[in-house]
Parts: sequence; C-alpha cells; structure tokens
Amino acid sequence: KYDICDYEDLIWYEEGYTIDPELEQTLAVAMKKMDSWKNDDFYAELCRKGAKHCLLWLASQNDYDGITMCDRYWDKMFTDIEQNMDSFGRYYTLFCLKKNNDRLLHMSRALVINDDLYNRIRKTADQKENEKESNEKECEK
Repeated sequence: KYDICDYEDLIWYEEGYTIDPELEQTLAVAMKKMDSWKNDDFYAELCRKGAKHCLLWLASQNDYDGITMCDRYWDKMFTDIEQNMDSFGRYYTLFCLKKNNDRLLHMSRALVINDDLYNRIRKTADQKENEKESNEKECEK
C-alpha cells in the first residue's frame, strides 16, 4: 500500500515515495519533541565553541550510543556542519536520542543519513506546528 511502512524501510526513502501516514506523523511528532532539545544551555555552548568542537562531540557520542554508518556519511555530516552551523541542530538532536530499541535506532540512522527523508519529515513537522498555531489563534477569537 505504501512504499515506506516500517522503521526499517526509512533508510530507503526517496523523494516521491509514499510513507504510511501514521508512521510519518509519529516521526514528525518525535522531530518536534527533539527540536526542543536545542533550547538547552549545552546545545548553545557547543554552538558557541564552533564546528570543530561540535564535530568532536558528535564523534564522542557515537562511541557511546552509536549510529552505524560508513565514512562517506560522516564526511557529509562534517561538511554540512562546517559549511552551515545551523545544520548541527539536526545531528545534535539525533545523537542525543537514546536509541534503546530498534525503532529509534532505525529512525535516527535514517534521519541522519537520508536528506530526502529528513526534509520530508521536517516539512511535515513544521506544517503540524503551523496548524497547531493556527488552531490556537482561531480559539482565541
């Protein structure tokens, strides 16, 4: 019925694929929750210290609670952060996530590696947030 219907399939997402709506909404809710982690002092401190420090932190986190990926994905991630510090937020939240079950591990790995998937879930999460704000404004009237 859908191209992507399970956490294990997320890594294979390509633009134009269909995702089970329940899975997509679950990912969007998780992304908004993880976004709130960027409001903490530790994240701000890492960002102030610059890209090199952020990259070292990511590498140290991977030793503890790793996302298995080949060197080309690490290189891409490092290049993203060096060229645009704002991209660190994406990786920070996913490396902070406790990956204590297979679903979380598959989700975090796919969102780190797969830009198309990340962009789609980011768009869904932002739309969900905009709808929530719009509904709240309607209730205030």
